[in-house]
Amino acid sequence: EALTVRVPDQRVFMSAPIKGASRTLLSDGRVAFIAFRRDISANAPDRVAVRVIAKIARAMTFSPAASASIIPVDDEWTIRNASYDLRVAPVTENPEMLMFRPEDPEFAFPSGRYALVLKGQAFDFTVAGPITEPAHCLERTEAANGAFYSECRKP
Repeated sequence: EALTVRVPDQRVFMSAPIKGASRTLLSDGRVAFIAFRRDISANAPDRVAVRVIAKIARAMTFSPAASASIIPVDDEWTIRNASYDLRVAPVTENPEMLMFRPEDPEFAFPSGRYALVLKGQAFDFTVAGPITEPAHCLERTEAANGAFYSECRKP
């Protein structure tokens, strides 16, 4: 499913927040993708990126008395600058179709949420299982001079 949020440049730490969970759930991280888009078949890239989508798990806020409180954050996600590259190859039977897959045939995406980025458009999917990679979890600290994000100490 295509996401409506704009995918930031790879140098940007994270995107604007995304509300709502992924609707595409994969049971296994060993995946390949097939795309049918006439606009890319004639000028196909060598590689496409799969970006990590991290859950914002909790937020630390400070009261006027300077006491800190940590609250869980519900259903808020963001596209990270962490990514995996997939190689692009034409599908022999149909030149308007392209296949995207990892270079290493043994590679499996760790459990978590991702966005396949194709021509600036993000296509959302989730690999089922417990989150073990720190890149998939963020904590927000809300300070007087803005909000700051860091990877969770324990996903």
